[in-house]
Amino acid sequence: MLFVYILFGLFLGLNVFYYSYIKINKTKFLFIPPIVVFLLAIACTVYGLMSTDNGWDGMTYGIIGFGVLFSSIVGTALLPFLYSYTIHSLSKNVKRYTMLILGLGFMACLMLILFPDPFLGILD
Repeated sequence: MLFVYILFGLFLGLNVFYYSYIKINKTKFLFIPPIVVFLLAIACTVYGLMSTDNGWDGMTYGIIGFGVLFSSIVGTALLPFLYSYTIHSLSKNVKRYTMLILGLGFMACLMLILFPDPFLGILD
């Protein structure tokens, strides 16, 4: 179950990175999407530390924050490759499939978090 939270944070961060990259690409300030995702990771971790009385309850937010931080690092590493392609030069199918894969991955992780019982039937 730990990896599901990390994947949830990873897909959340990649979604935020991709959509902010699409919006920022027109202005050529391409350093902003990794910063936005990094600030989201800090916000997840701080929320987990501040919102709970017990440290164990907020640990899940820290794990999600780690996944978001990992997506920020991956996005920063991929930024030089993304810079060589403008978002307008990519075909509509590539943009459409990227949005579809990121959205479905995010929703699958969300369903695994919200409804874990059908997937844990082997433990009964």
